[in-house]
Amino acid sequence: MLRFLESYNWVINGSSFLLLFIVGYGLDDVELGLSLVLWGGCVRTAYGWHSTFIVNSICHTHGYRNYPTTDGTRNSWIAALLAFGEAWHNNHHAFPRCAGNGHRKYVLDPLYLLLRLLEQFKIVSKVIRPPCLASVSAAEIVKERVKTLC
Repeated sequence: MLRFLESYNWVINGSSFLLLFIVGYGLDDVELGLSLVLWGGCVRTAYGWHSTFIVNSICHTHGYRNYPTTDGTRNSWIAALLAFGEAWHNNHHAFPRCAGNGHRKYVLDPLYLLLRLLEQFKIVSKVIRPPCLASVSAAEIVKERVKTLC
């Protein structure tokens, strides 16, 4: 699936931009079509890129750490608000295969909640759940890191 998305990235995005224009043009006129392309295409894409950049820059310098990783990653609630929960970066680097990165009850992780919902409807399967923070030892972190390298 990921190879397909990567191979046909321009076709998929170009088609979505065209579809947005057609819907806007069909509902009203050229102005609405262009407006939908601008906001639903260009701004959405730029926001996605920049939220990724924010996570990869802020979460390596600012925030708190749940796990003793060797790469200096941190969790940032400010970046998480901008990136829909994807800024629990220290948690992600400690358990990279885990689908959920909000490892505490008060941490909001909307994309993990979406995955759980899709799992309920049998759209996705084999979702790797986050570990309980209290039961994770340093040995388990090392073991998980080794698994991802092999």
